Amino acid sequence: MPEQPKQIGGAPKDPVIYTIPDQFYGLAAKANIPMKEAAPASSAPQAAAGTAVGAPVAPAPMPGKEKGSKAWILIPIIAVLLLVGAGIAVWMLMKPKAPAAPAQPSVTLPVTPQPEPEPEPEPEPEPVVEPATNTEPTPPAPSDDTESDGLTTAEEGLFGTDPRKADSDDDGFSDSVEVMNLYNPAGFRPTRLIEAGLVSAFTAESGTFQALYPASWTVGQAPEESAEFTAAFGGDVFTIAVQDNPDKQAVLDWYLSRNPGVTGSQIQQFTTKSGLEGIRVPAGPGNLTAYIDLGAGAIYRLSYAAGSEGLIYGTTFTMFLNSFAKQP
Repeated sequence: MPEQPKQIGGAPKDPVIYTIPDQFYGLAAKANIPMKEAAPASSAPQAAAGTAVGAPVAPAPMPGKEKGSKAWILIPIIAVLLLVGAGIAVWMLMKPKAPAAPAQPSVTLPVTPQPEPEPEPEPEPEPVVEPATNTEPTPPAPSDDTESDGLTTAEEGLFGTDPRKADSDDDGFSDSVEVMNLYNPAGFRPTRLIEAGLVSAFTAESGTFQALYPASWTVGQAPEESAEFTAAFGGDVFTIAVQDNPDKQAVLDWYLSRNPGVTGSQIQQFTTKSGLEGIRVPAGPGNLTAYIDLGAGAIYRLSYAAGSEGLIYGTTFTMFLNSFAKQP
C-alpha cells in the first residue's frame, strides 16, 4: 500500500464530511441546469494552493443571480412606455375631425368692354406776339413818387430833378429836403432856387411881405377880396390872404379862439426860414392851409387848392411857406 502523506504541522486529523442542506435538494432539477458528469477519480481537481486537503468546498453561484445585475428594472419601464404609446394611438384614432369648409362656387363676372378713348386733338400753336417796336413807356402819374424822395413826378419836372434818383446832385441831401429849404436839388454846388431860375419872387404892393413861387406858374388876380397873391398852374392854385389880429395874439391862440372845435394836437407849428412863427391847420380834402404871424396886428393865411390830380405839389407848398418873409 502506498505511503500516505504526512500532515504538516502535527498529527493527522480525522476527515470532515460536509452534507448539502435539505432546502437545496432538487434545485438543480427545477432550474433545468444540466449537470456535468462527474469527473473520474483520476482527474479530481487538485486542492488549491494553500488549502488543506479535505477542506470544505463552497457551492457554485446560481445562474441568473449575478451580483449587481439590473436588467430586471428595464422590464416595468418598457411596459409603461408601451402603454403610453398605445393610449396616444387610440386617442388620435378617436379624435373627431373638423368638417371641411364647403367649397365656394366660382362666379365669373361678365366683362364690360371699355370704349377706347378718343385721341385728344393736338393743341393749336399759340400765336407768337412780336414785341412792339418804338413803343414809348407809359409816363408815371403826376402824383407818383417812384424813388421815394419826397417829390412827386409833377414836382420832378418842375425842379428839373432825376425821377430815378432820390438825390439828383449826389450832395447827401434828398431832392425834397433841398427844395423845402429853398435850394436847387439838381445843382452841383449849393445854389438857391432863385439863383437857378426855378422860382420867382413876389412882392406885395402893400410892401409888407414877399414869397417865392414856381417860375413856370402864372400870377393872376386874387379870387377873394382879402387875397393879395395868387399863382396857378392848371387847376392848382396858391393863395395869400391877410387876416386881422386886433388883440395881437400869438398865431396859435388867435386860431384856437376862432375855431373852438380844434385842439392843439391837431395843429402843426413851424418857423419860416426868415424866423416867422406859423401853424398848419386841418383842412378839407384837396386843400392845405397855414397861418403866419407877420406882427403889427396882421396874420396871413397861405393856402393850396389842388386840381383834379390831387395834392401833387405838397412839397412845393412847404417851400412856399418857408419862403414867406417880411419885405425888407
